[in-house]
Amino acid sequence: MTILLIGLGLFIGIHCTPLSSTVHHGLVAKLGEKRFKAIFSLLALLGIILMAWGMSIAPFEQVYTPPTWGRMAAIAAMPVALILFVAANFACHIRRLSRHPMMIGTLLWASAHLTANGDLASVLLFGSFAVWSVLVMIASKKPASNATPNVRNDVISVVVGVAAYVLLAKGHGWLFGVPLV
Repeated sequence: MTILLIGLGLFIGIHCTPLSSTVHHGLVAKLGEKRFKAIFSLLALLGIILMAWGMSIAPFEQVYTPPTWGRMAAIAAMPVALILFVAANFACHIRRLSRHPMMIGTLLWASAHLTANGDLASVLLFGSFAVWSVLVMIASKKPASNATPNVRNDVISVVVGVAAYVLLAKGHGWLFGVPLV
């Protein structure tokens, strides 16, 4: 579990730096924008790798029995979560519905996986992301997007989100060691 926890701490920790404008601007001023983004991206990738590795070697310790409908709920929720992830990057009507489509997608992803899995490693991983996404939405002072929504971008968000879902669904067993059904 140690590797999983280190990966979680690293990934979530660096993603909290933008919440403090003092820390964020100080690091950008010290490192420069490009270097800051490069280091941020490398640390995020390292966090993802450590989380994936940590999950793959974590012992199975049952914490609760997931509901019988949990897996199907996760399968149904994931396309919506992925569409929200994509829409967060476009001026579209989907994004206009919320200031935090990425965090809502993250919360949906995490909650869906918590309904499908009841082991300790999953509770740590998905529970941490659920709590983090809620805290980011509360703490963020991100203004509402003032970009003019474009239906074309809504279509792109849906198509890319659904395509990502299909690819992840097909490769879930290979990627994460757990087949969907």
